[in-house]
Amino acid sequence: MRLKRITILEIQEARTTEEDIAQIESVVPKIKIITTGQYSSKMGVAFAINKDLVDENNLHHEIMIPNRVSKLKLKWGETKN
Repeated sequence: MRLKRITILEIQEARTTEEDIAQIESVVPKIKIITTGQYSSKMGVAFAINKDLVDENNLHHEIMIPNRVSKLKLKWGETKN
């Protein structure tokens, strides 16, 4: 993500645990992982955020349908959301 300057990467069927997220963020501290917060063997949505390109304090994550649909809203540039 950092080498290709990818800002946000959405991952379907993520199947992540809190330990997985902590491990990824400890190895790559410039990446923030946001998930639906529940481990599932079949479903799950996750976002990988490039902290070099996005201010993580201006993110709003909303779970619309648990483990299926999730929305991420962020400030883009000076005036756009």
